[in-house]
Amino acid sequence: MSYTEVSAEFYAAAKKLLTDSTCTKQFNDLIRSTERALNYAEFARSTGIKYALALANELAISVDGVKMGPPKLPARILEKAIGRYKGRVHEVSDVCRLRVELPDADTVLALRKLISPRNMNDKGKSFDFSSEFHENWAKKGITLLECEDTYAHPTETGFMAINNKYKVDLGKGRTQMIEIQFVLRDMVPIYDTTHVYLENKRAIIDNAKAQDRLLSKDERALIKEHDEAAQALHFAGAMEYRLLPLRADNAEHRHYFKPQLTMAA
Repeated sequence: MSYTEVSAEFYAAAKKLLTDSTCTKQFNDLIRSTERALNYAEFARSTGIKYALALANELAISVDGVKMGPPKLPARILEKAIGRYKGRVHEVSDVCRLRVELPDADTVLALRKLISPRNMNDKGKSFDFSSEFHENWAKKGITLLECEDTYAHPTETGFMAINNKYKVDLGKGRTQMIEIQFVLRDMVPIYDTTHVYLENKRAIIDNAKAQDRLLSKDERALIKEHDEAAQALHFAGAMEYRLLPLRADNAEHRHYFKPQLTMAA
């Protein structure tokens, strides 16, 4: 993707998101940083796929479950960088993303053992690992930075997966972050639907942050609508595919499913 193509695609979004006082240099820096991230992601992609295939073999599951995610839209990268990271495009970790589909809940348990996260916080995140598998892959240029286990600690909408962030060494001092998501294969159709809700919600929030304003009444209502639709779908899937036992045995996390339990009754 050329600088001209990126500039043309970003111009409308950048004009909307950046303040009037933002100088032309900052705008151009954002464009170049996004172009660089997209180019680096192409190099990181092959390493990510090799790692994911090796992990699938380690778990004794079909490599057909390793899927390359669609490229993140440049305008969304820009929006996310400004809304969440004060314009630091390199902190947008899902420019390159993969998905590994798991056959059953037992494989989720095997994956947890393979990752061996330590000191998990109350949101299911860990930044410390004791895994020989990952130590070996760090020597090959891909380092696990963060593991978020929402099977143990579901999100407020009941989403359940393992989301990992990695740093890929591209050589000559260059690095690129990538994300790999591990989901139950049978839940994929549900997640494809609810991910649209999530992206719409995030875009609304990030846009408001970038413009340094509060959410409007209509925006809050739309976010609530997205959340309630996702909650219903996630709960139905978790019940059908027996994912609830994977949650941390902690009463404070049971509230994630209360609305659906009430509806079911």
